[in-house]
Amino acid sequence: MTNTERILEFLVKHRDCSYCDDCISQKVGIFPRQQINSICRSLFSAGKIRREIGTCYICSRQKRVNQIEETAPEGTEKQNNLSKRSRIEGVNQPWYWEGTVQARLISWLQDNGYKIIGTADTKSRSKGVDIKAKDSQGGTLWISVKGYSKTKSQHTQARHYFASAVFDMIMYRNESDTVNLAIGLPAGFATYENLVKKVAWLRKEILPFDIYWISEDGRVSKE
Repeated sequence: MTNTERILEFLVKHRDCSYCDDCISQKVGIFPRQQINSICRSLFSAGKIRREIGTCYICSRQKRVNQIEETAPEGTEKQNNLSKRSRIEGVNQPWYWEGTVQARLISWLQDNGYKIIGTADTKSRSKGVDIKAKDSQGGTLWISVKGYSKTKSQHTQARHYFASAVFDMIMYRNESDTVNLAIGLPAGFATYENLVKKVAWLRKEILPFDIYWISEDGRVSKE
């Protein structure tokens, strides 16, 4: 039996639950864990499993989890072919939607050794820090995530979003003087790029925080 078949067998057997890569690795005995990540990405692309941010049934952590994709009734080909963007980022939402930006940044953080310890539901506008994470050295990172607007007044709205994110930095620092701070933004929008330049003095002299740029193709860069 191949590793792919072993993973599918496990997910089919436990079809009602979602499991993170780490816990699947332990359960099916496939190491290193990166093999699970690679195989599950391929299974997701093939439409055989769901792969999204959620709570792992075993470790109860908020991570990227995997679950078998149930076959939809005949005549629902469109539903069967829902893309990763539809499942994770919100149906009919562009890549620069806030929920999409958050999900992609969480995925990138996990792939780069961060442990996600808390998230806010951007779709329901729940209060709290959008992403809380710990790095491999135990340092804590709090991130405020903003998307970009589809409205005609998108530039004005973007300025409001950015002002809100900077205010988040102030509030986060008031809550803790030890956490690292950052803002997550969709890349490629001149309004955000110009605003980041205008607060360079603030970041350097008064309130240090990083900028994570999330691209349409899923790449993330840190400034």
